[in-house]
Amino acid sequence: MRTTLTPEDKRKICEVVLRRTNPRAVWVGLNVWMGLRPSVFNRIRFEDFDPSAGLLYIQPEAHKSRFFREAGKPSASILRHEVYPLLEHYAAKIGIRFDRDGFADASGNKITGSFLRAPLLRSSMRRQWRLILRAAGVEYAAPYAARHTVINELLS
Repeated sequence: MRTTLTPEDKRKICEVVLRRTNPRAVWVGLNVWMGLRPSVFNRIRFEDFDPSAGLLYIQPEAHKSRFFREAGKPSASILRHEVYPLLEHYAAKIGIRFDRDGFADASGNKITGSFLRAPLLRSSMRRQWRLILRAAGVEYAAPYAARHTVINELLS
């Protein structure tokens, strides 16, 4: 079984995500560019995004690692430019807006709270992942393959 995704695979996957009617499919696109654990997506909040700085702050309680949980402060993940269209798409699908200032309602008030609104079950996350990869024509790779891909890119 393959452990990484090619740049072409990632592009194809994101194209499919942007055509999806289910806004919660955004986690698949974000995963291929950010390599976050699927469990982290259920704990991300709108206010954790800092698009003007190009960062997503992962709160200590969202981490699987005891080291980060005990550190008591957020860790930063880079928001690559490829994720911005995905975030704009997600915001539009749920009736809000996204720009360099973050997420806001029609009146410009900052949106807070859970990013996915309700947690995704592991089984539905896997099913979504599999369906999107199939629609993109990408050979199956487990969701953690995105994490391995991002780590390999950072190391090279």
